[in-house]
Amino acid sequence: MTEEQGIKATIIFYAIGALYSLYLIFNLISQGPLSNLEHPMTAKDMIATPKASTVAERIAPVGKTKLAGQEEKAAPVAKKAAAPAVAKTGEQVYSTVCFACHGTGVMNAPKKGNKDNWAPRLANGIDALVKSAIHGKGSMPPRGGNASLSDQEIKNAIEFMTTF
Repeated sequence: MTEEQGIKATIIFYAIGALYSLYLIFNLISQGPLSNLEHPMTAKDMIATPKASTVAERIAPVGKTKLAGQEEKAAPVAKKAAAPAVAKTGEQVYSTVCFACHGTGVMNAPKKGNKDNWAPRLANGIDALVKSAIHGKGSMPPRGGNASLSDQEIKNAIEFMTTF
């Protein structure tokens, strides 16, 4: 590139920059606060005054600090009578938790109803099998991966799977 070409390129670069700057200035003026001269905004329009109740909600403390020796008065809470827990059936537990492994035999899990697969596990009795299911064994997590299952529900599921 010659010196003359470099000068021309520089002039074109600055000309484009100047035009772009004018374009930005024009857009700011045409879309800014002066764009609506028929109905100019007042200071009152620019600062919306919220209601006192809204302000109180927004600045209310999120929690309370309780110091040693202070007693906190809690609002009375209505307690609902807990419904008696009904254990799920073995079939319910099997279809929602156990089927993923015991329905397909994944990682050598004994399949439901397969006497040959279950025989070595049942050799020590159903209670030992329930205990190992509760605590987990091998690749099976404790309670089959569902910590909310009760011991009785685990037993129901094992009895369902070992029905031949």
